[in-house]
Formats: sequence, structure tokens, C-alpha cells
Amino acid sequence: MCINMKRLLLGILLFAVFPCFAQVTLTKYNINPSAASSPTGMYVFNNKLYFAANDGSHGIELWSTDGTDVPTLVADINAGSGNGMSAFDNRSIAAVNNKLYFAADNGSTGMELFVYDGTHAPTLAKDIESGSASSNPTDFVAYNNMLYFAASTAANGKELWVYDPATNTANRMTDVSSGAASSDVQFITVMGSTIYFTATSATSGNELYSIDPSNGSVHMIADINNGSAGSNPGNLLVYNSKLYFTATSADHGSELYAYDGNNAPVRLTDISPGVNSSFFINTNDLVVYNGKIYFSASANGGLLFNMYVFDPATSNTSKVAAITQTSPGSMVSYKSKLFYRGTASPYGQELYNYNGTFSTLVSDIYTGPNNSTLDHPIVYKQWLYFTANDGTNGIELMRIEDASSGIISQYANAEIMLYPNPAQDMVHFKLDLGAPETLQVRFLDLTGRAVYTTDAATYNSGISYINIPVAKFAAGYYTYTVSRPNSIAAKGIFVKQ
Repeated sequence: MCINMKRLLLGILLFAVFPCFAQVTLTKYNINPSAASSPTGMYVFNNKLYFAANDGSHGIELWSTDGTDVPTLVADINAGSGNGMSAFDNRSIAAVNNKLYFAADNGSTGMELFVYDGTHAPTLAKDIESGSASSNPTDFVAYNNMLYFAASTAANGKELWVYDPATNTANRMTDVSSGAASSDVQFITVMGSTIYFTATSATSGNELYSIDPSNGSVHMIADINNGSAGSNPGNLLVYNSKLYFTATSADHGSELYAYDGNNAPVRLTDISPGVNSSFFINTNDLVVYNGKIYFSASANGGLLFNMYVFDPATSNTSKVAAITQTSPGSMVSYKSKLFYRGTASPYGQELYNYNGTFSTLVSDIYTGPNNSTLDHPIVYKQWLYFTANDGTNGIELMRIEDASSGIISQYANAEIMLYPNPAQDMVHFKLDLGAPETLQVRFLDLTGRAVYTTDAATYNSGISYINIPVAKFAAGYYTYTVSRPNSIAAKGIFVKQ
């Protein structure tokens, strides 16, 4: 449907791109009623989604939801308004042997390794930097019943550590930059029976390393950027027994590489030719979708970023022509589509998806040209959760469900379905409202001309219907909106047969 609509628009709007609105349910959770709760660290454990958020009363603490309820506070680790957790990314929390590990501060330990069994209150697992000082554990990876992570101490800086839940012991595994100098260990990733990470030394700068957990032997994989400058590897991704990552060299800038575990890493791209960088250092997503690796890159040295794809089967790299939005990011594969954050007029930075053929605007979360700042996407049960700013509540937890039924909803207390679609004579909006709402329906043709508008009317909570005669509509595509007095409750595409 969207392909034909775009072809029609090419003839009408002089090659302007008309985004198709996806048929999804969008739900918003206002955890902090007075400001943004800024959730981070999404992780699924024991069939629940866990994350850190600030409700305005307890500081940043651990929260959870099972998808059927509103998010709830798990524990006030640092009692009162103090922060028990920090705003960490999705790699700073992991489960081992049916227990959840994360960094937390109870007000006296500093930021250290805590554990939660899903029932009792979280407790301190290990105080790595003893006393009130913090070791700031991060980059958690579970492997072979052990927890691997990076932590900082005054004696050795930021190095690779391992925690054994069976013996309740934590041991430092590396000292790449010997002594108190920090190796700045990051991007801990497992491929096969080897653990890979990035680290910094005085002689080679920041490069890719490996460690054999069975004997503790540490090796630098390659000095990609010869000398002390370092190649700053990042964005590590394991796919089909290869480790993909970005790295910088003096000759080619920042590009995509692959390592098979035996031979030297191979550079795969030179999208921005010569010394110019195609990637922002360590900020680009690498995501597998339909057997190919998608990422954001620039062909002009960082002035404009677009969606690119690398095909491991052919070793070909190409720009994804159907994805016209710029600066794509926060990518995730969900229900046979690639969902991502993209920027395009007139919507600003919003949520889109791509089905391998065309791209679709999922929702204009922050209405108009404003940016919703979408981030932290994670698939949980039948939903895609993420954080975004709708312009009213700040950055909050949201979720969508890709629904073929055609339900489009902006809030948890209002579900709106248009049916049938396509139609010839009459269409119906089924409203399922949690509270009385004043709504107005409007249909526009592809030139933006209003062809049908209802009077604003108040509908009671529960189920009710709005019936729209469309027999006199010309055959073709129309956009529709269901509006509240100050916001859009639902919008989408209608096809008149």
C-alpha cells in the first residue's frame, strides 16, 4: 500500500517523500509526574522488564514491569531522594544463575556491585573499592556462570574483572596499563569461548584485546592504528562467528571491520573515502536484520549520516535508498521489521520502521518538527519498549505493539480503531476510552486539503463509535487524525476503494 501511495505522490508533490503511518499501539508511562524520569538500562529478567528511573521522590532507582501493569519501584536502595543507581546504558546490568546484577549505591558503599534475586530487596554483592569510594562497575557480560565487567580502583584504574557467584569472589583479570594508570576497559563481548574488549596502553593507545577465561591469557588482537594514537574500536557485534566493530586508522578514518578469531581484522568499508571517517567514534549502532548488518554512516566525512547495510554473503556495502531519514540510530529488529530513530521534515527526530522494501513513520511522538529523542529500545514479550520525549512529560518510558488490527493509540487510556480499511461506503472509529474525551475526526487528501471534518464531541468512557460516510470520497489515499483539544489521539492512512 505504501509503495503505491509513494508512486502517486511522486506525480503530485514533485518527489516529496510522504511517510506512511504504521498501524501500532503506542503507550506512555508517566513515572515522574513533575519532570522526566529518564529511564535507562533496560533488561529482561525472570519474565519482567527492569530499568533505572527517577520518579521525583526516590532518586534514580530500580523499577520493573511485567507488561500488564504500570511500572513499579523495586526498591529504594539509597533511601529517600538520593540516587541508588546511575543513568547507565543497557550493558550495565546482567543476570547470572537466576540473579540480577547491577551497579548501585546504598548511600555508604559508593557505586558497587549489587544483586537482586527477584523477591527480596537488592543487597551488596561485592564492595570492590572498599569504603565509600566507588568502583563504578559497568559493561556487564554473563558467560559460563560468571559475571564479567569493568571496574575502577585507585590501585589499578579501570580494568576487566570477574565475579563468581558460587564463591562470592571478585578478581581483577587485566592490567593492560600497569599500575594505577587506567586501561579504560569497555565493550566487553563474548565470541565462542573468548572474551573480547577494548583497552588502552601507553604504547598502542586504545585497541581490541582478548582474554581466554580458562587461563587468563591476554592478547592485543591487532594494532590497527600503529603507534600510541590507537584505533578506538567500538560497537562490537558478534554475528555468524565473526566479530564486527568500528575502528579508526590514519589512512581510512573510522570504518567497519570484521575479525574471525584467527586472522588479522579486515576492513570492510571505506564509505567516506580516504582519511575521512564514515562513523562517529563508538556511537553508531550495528544491528543484524534479515541476515545483513545495518548501521549509520557518512559518505562526506561526518556532515550527513544515512542508513547503510553490509551484506556478509557478498561483502557488499550500500546505502539503503528507501530509508531517506538522516542520522538513523537506536536500531532494533522487531516483528520482522527494523525499527530506528530517524530525522525528516516535517516531523523532526521520530520513530520509523523498515520492512526491507520501504520505510514508515511509526509515530510523531513529539508532534510537529520537534525531536522526541528516542533511545534505549528493547523487545520484551510482544512489545517494543523505549524512552522518548512527547513534549509534555519529558523523557519517559513508552512502548509500541505492531498491530495488524489497525489500532492506533497515543495513551494507555485510549484505544482507537478504524475499520474497515480499505472501504467503499462507510468506515467506523471504535473508541475504547478510559475516561471521557472530546474528540474531532478529520480526513485530508494527499494535497493536504480537508475533505471531511466532524464537529468536536465528547465521548464517554468505555466503548463508543464514530461513523464516517466515505462513498463520495474519490478513490485513493487519505490521511486521518482523531484530535483532542490540544493533542493528536490517533492518526493513520485510509484507502478509499
